[in-house]
Amino acid sequence: MLVGGDGEGVEDWLGVPMFFSGSDPDSDRQLLRDAGLTLLRDEIVAQREPEGEISFLWVLGKKPS
Repeated sequence: MLVGGDGEGVEDWLGVPMFFSGSDPDSDRQLLRDAGLTLLRDEIVAQREPEGEISFLWVLGKKPS
């Protein structure tokens, strides 16, 4: 999830469809919890892209069994 961007959508990334959003990290975490996922890990990681550095919120979640 893009940190602080605007909008959302699905784009091809590394050969598969990937959902990207631009809401703030706390809102994204809450949306995932509201969807019933348990967050096992989340971190904001900066990545260099051709247009400059972009921060992403990477999450690992678990669906209840």
